Amino acid sequence: MRNLLVSQTIYFPGGVEWDGKYLAVGDQDTSNVYQLAVINEKTMVKGTTALDDAGDVVQFWLVRDGPKTRAVRLVAPDTYNHDVELYRYPAGGRSIGTFLGVDMYEPVGAAVTPDKAL
Repeated sequence: MRNLLVSQTIYFPGGVEWDGKYLAVGDQDTSNVYQLAVINEKTMVKGTTALDDAGDVVQFWLVRDGPKTRAVRLVAPDTYNHDVELYRYPAGGRSIGTFLGVDMYEPVGAAVTPDKAL
C-alpha cells in the first residue's frame, strides 16, 4: 500500500477505479470523476467527467469495450435521485440512459456484466 498526494480537491470522496489509463476518482459533492495520472506518489489531473444529471454518486462502475481497452461508459448509482444513470466516459455531460427500479432508494453500488449492451 502507498499513499498518493492528490492534486485535486475532493470535497466528498466517492469511488476510485482504474479506467485503463488513469485513476478515476469520484467526488460525490461536485458530481465529477477526475482522471488522475499517477507519477511516483503524486497525481496530476488529466481530465474531468462531469455527471450533469447526478446528485450523489457514491460508487460508480466503469465499463470497458474489451479487456485491454480504456473504459467507455460510466454507471452511476445516484443516492440523491434514487436511480442509476449511464454516461459516456470520459466525456460525461448529460446521462444517456437511466435505470429506474420499483422502490429504489439510495442505490450506492453497481455490478455490470461483460454484456456489451451498455
